Amino acid sequence: MFTEPTIYNPNDIQKRAFVQSYINGKRFRFYTGKSLKIACFPNEQAVYKDRSREIRRLSRHLNNLLEKGWLPTDEAERTTPELPINEAFDIVLDVVGSGAYSRLYQRDIIKTIQQLKEFLISRNQLRYIGALKSKDLEVFLSQFKSSGTYYMNKRRTLSSIFSILNKQGYIENNPVKQTTKLKTKALLHAPYEPEFLAKIFSHLKNNQPKLYICGLLMYGCFLRPHQEVRILKRGDFSENLETISLGGTSNKTGNIRIVRVPSFIIKELYILGIHSLDHNVNIFSNAPEPLNESYFNLLWSRSKVKMKKLDLIKNNQTLYSFRHTGAIEIFKHNRDIKLLQGLMGHSNLNTTIIYLRGLKVDLNQFNGDVLFHQIEKGLSGLKEF
Repeated sequence: MFTEPTIYNPNDIQKRAFVQSYINGKRFRFYTGKSLKIACFPNEQAVYKDRSREIRRLSRHLNNLLEKGWLPTDEAERTTPELPINEAFDIVLDVVGSGAYSRLYQRDIIKTIQQLKEFLISRNQLRYIGALKSKDLEVFLSQFKSSGTYYMNKRRTLSSIFSILNKQGYIENNPVKQTTKLKTKALLHAPYEPEFLAKIFSHLKNNQPKLYICGLLMYGCFLRPHQEVRILKRGDFSENLETISLGGTSNKTGNIRIVRVPSFIIKELYILGIHSLDHNVNIFSNAPEPLNESYFNLLWSRSKVKMKKLDLIKNNQTLYSFRHTGAIEIFKHNRDIKLLQGLMGHSNLNTTIIYLRGLKVDLNQFNGDVLFHQIEKGLSGLKEF
């Protein structure tokens, strides 16, 4: 049994091309026609067009031999004959760059690859990807132990790099899986006290109006800042701005979601002229394309410093605290954990319970059904600013 030969032929002529096939469950790669008894040397071609012609010829010849029952011997180039690390990293970057990955994911992959290359160069280990062991990566990861969360995020990105190489057939196993895990401490996102909430919104309205609207939509509509709020277009709102419709690609859960907009938020949207925008225009960028994924994080990091100096927020209060505060306000008014789950767009009830950590109540006693007719009643309980 064999799989149809596939060609790897990178645009960079400095990287090696090969033909790959799984034969009787084992992976074989052919860089030349030597083991096939033909004079075919694609990687000796100086021009990409010539190499492409030769690699296709190698693939056709291999396929013809396999269909006739030929099996490779020890002469065949089984698995990668020591794939250089630089080539392995280039392959990962090609996969990530051509796939449907977020810019943040791509950024993390690129940065981690750069850091790992610098680390390997300093240790004179920039040779072959197959030579890297778990103990080597353990030393690399030890640089990022300033916090458990930082370490585990870096470990997760590193694992993604080697997972890509493993799935592509370049390495047999993912060595990152054998490295140490660290316990992470969840960021609390402590809710805002009612007496400070209006002051915080007032400060943002006067200094960061876009962040102000983002916070309002998080607090009153329970939207997530980066996946949902940031990409909102005028067309996502109803004509009178009373509802927001999120498609499956516009929110984290992937489900269609209809969100009620409280009157105090509608008023602010009208003041900003959101109602008069074209339907395909993003409400923050005033253009078809949204602002970059880290935009609100950047605004928040700047505003946070000023608000701490004014004693408006505490160390454990974050941008996500607006969403947590809104969740607690709704729960205080109706005591329905299932209703809150629906409002928040959570697929798991445990996630909803996490949002109520700032509320000192026994959550086990609240097991009401999903009563969506209470949504408007619950939202009306939110305070005007």
